[in-house]
Amino acid sequence: MKHPLQSLAFLALLALASTAMSVASAQVDPRAELDAIDARLQAAESAQRKRYAEAKSDEELQKAFQAAPWAAFADEYAAFARAHAGTEIAVAAWASAIERAAWANRPELVPEALGVLESAHLASPSLAIAISAVGPQSRTLGTNRYEVFLRRAAQESPHRGVQGFALYMLAESLGLQTTRFVATGQPGAVGPFLSPIAADELATRKHQARLLLQRVLGDFADTPPPNPRLPKDWVMRRAQALLFELEHLQLGMVAPDFEAVDENGEPWKLSDYKGRVVLLDFWGNW
Repeated sequence: MKHPLQSLAFLALLALASTAMSVASAQVDPRAELDAIDARLQAAESAQRKRYAEAKSDEELQKAFQAAPWAAFADEYAAFARAHAGTEIAVAAWASAIERAAWANRPELVPEALGVLESAHLASPSLAIAISAVGPQSRTLGTNRYEVFLRRAAQESPHRGVQGFALYMLAESLGLQTTRFVATGQPGAVGPFLSPIAADELATRKHQARLLLQRVLGDFADTPPPNPRLPKDWVMRRAQALLFELEHLQLGMVAPDFEAVDENGEPWKLSDYKGRVVLLDFWGNW
């Protein structure tokens, strides 16, 4: 039978060990943890690009695509975001989860992420990163749901950079779409249905887009890009280009004149062909 002092000593050691483990756990840096996931993702993407490059047939290319790790990373980013709910770092994690959702066949992550962003992160200074990620997934959410989110971000964010970027993205959605994605009503299901926008509503949407772009260029010209690797004036230049498109490149408008040279080096202007049928073929290499 153990002496009472031995039992007390054992319990004290056990308590110290438990405390040490708790302290060690608390000292895990979430930023370092997320950076580690990002690093593994970059390595996986590099390996995936190599598999694509080495594929010698459509069958091998299909196998390489099926072996892509996007699903695992989409789920891992989402799990990280849930584990750090309510914290600033969760915004970046949700953005990464959203970006991988389409490739990973995880459409249910997008409305979940959007709900969390709206309920807990509208005041986040890094919300623009998530807005940028949500944009390509508007078909999953439905156009109307996506635009409601952008309006809330523009109105409720206390940060000028987020406000300006949300306004620009809203203008892009209003001005460029002639049809809208309609959600299926199934949680997480991609809405495959497109609903045409009536001519009068389309005109209203384009008018609203022009007003928003003028506001962005006038009041939010210093809006930073959602990604620091982009040029500092990225939002402003995109807003200028979209405004030009809405004001000068719509159906029924006279095409803006421009000059170019032909294959023989002879200069010519578009207006030289006024009154004749002209086919313009713009192309480029990426």
